[in-house]
Amino acid sequence: VEVDEDKLTVSKKEFAEAIAAEGIGVNPNYSEVVSEWPWLEGHTKGETSTPNALGFRNRTFNILFNEKFTDQDIQDIISSILKVESALKKT
Repeated sequence: VEVDEDKLTVSKKEFAEAIAAEGIGVNPNYSEVVSEWPWLEGHTKGETSTPNALGFRNRTFNILFNEKFTDQDIQDIISSILKVESALKKT
């Protein structure tokens, strides 16, 4: 889920944590971008900088889901996101 912090009163992480508090499984800080793996250095040719990937990672969080989710599970996720957004958006 991509978050526009400029439209919220909290950070992306705090927004994701508020959704988690509603009972929705999230990973507020996905940190695995290959270009940041320390062991990568010395094993590639050329530039390994990935500013677009890092920027996207920094403004997104993951919703944890699986193939057994029901339509109601999806509705619960949507309702929780909308509820949290309504409570935390700038006026």
